[in-house]
This record gives sequence, structure tokens and C-alpha cells, in this order.
Amino acid sequence: MTIKIGYKVLTSKQRKSIVRVSSFGGRIYGLNKKTIPMQGYGPLCIFDSYLTAINFVQAFMLSHYIIVKCHYEKSSITILHDFGYDINVILPLGTILADSVTCLE
Repeated sequence: MTIKIGYKVLTSKQRKSIVRVSSFGGRIYGLNKKTIPMQGYGPLCIFDSYLTAINFVQAFMLSHYIIVKCHYEKSSITILHDFGYDINVILPLGTILADSVTCLE
């Protein structure tokens, strides 16, 4: 697997995913720690550039967020899963599905 650079939008306090499909809450993304989806969920969503992450934040008027640079391993899975079920959602422009994410900031 090739490790690439992407950007993750997180809550500024807990470093959790801003958008969560599941009612179980988002993953916590520690600094320099590899994060993977919980079993039955995923892949993880990140953005291909800082600009697409900013556009996402502005489109949804999000507050209390941070955008962090990260390494990711691109997923071969092309649809999101929630509790083992496929979720048919339209992902924002620039979204990448990842098997793992390591936040560098």
C-alpha cells in the first residue's frame, strides 16, 4: 500500500470526526497514531487537499473544527459501511476513502 498525504476535518476539542454516519460517535484521531475504522464501519473519509477540506467546512458552516494534515492508505472499498450495512450517500467533492489515517498535526 502506498501512503499518501490528505486532510482530515476534526472537532477541535476531542479530535473526533466532524461528520458521523453512526450514532456511536466518531473515531478519535490521535497525533501520530494510526486510526482504523471500527469493525463493521468504514472506510474513513479524508480530503484530497486543504482547499477541499475548507470548502466542506464552509459549505456546512461548521464551527469548532481543525483541519489536520495526515498520511493515509487508500481503501479498495468504494462505499461506506455502518454496522455492516452499505450506506448509499453522496460524498463531498474531494473525499477519499481510506483504510487507515495517521494525523501529523
